[in-house]
Amino acid sequence: MFHRIADGARQALFLAYQEARGLGSEVVGSEHILLGLVAEGEGVAAKALESIHVSLTAARIKVSEVTADHDADWTDLRRLPQATDLPVTAGAMRLLEHAEFEAFQRGHNYLATEHLLFAVLAGDEEDVATRVLVQLGVDLAVAWERVMELLAVGSDAAP
Repeated sequence: MFHRIADGARQALFLAYQEARGLGSEVVGSEHILLGLVAEGEGVAAKALESIHVSLTAARIKVSEVTADHDADWTDLRRLPQATDLPVTAGAMRLLEHAEFEAFQRGHNYLATEHLLFAVLAGDEEDVATRVLVQLGVDLAVAWERVMELLAVGSDAAP
């Protein structure tokens, strides 16, 4: 699936796994990938989310609220592109595939945190990560522009 995963994206995916575990989830969903992006702290995605006031604490609380009545989408039990013992939901897999598309559209042969965040921002209301951001009051278009601004100034976009 991925040509090359940049260190920041790899760390964000590892942190997504840890967030899922920490929240008692039996699967890694798109919401955990969002938490991993925030927790990673140094990549374009983390900087963009921080600049629009998305904190890890607030995101964790909102994920817990949003997923309280949400059954995991067990239709796709593939693994994250790294060693974990939790399967990935179909929603998380769609997010990863969309992130790869975002990288391809930009002519990148690597997957970075900004591609993962673009995929979250392009999601619909069925996507848990996108729903979490919306419920946190994030204007998705503003967040998209913030990522573009950070990329324009060359803020750690390459692996």
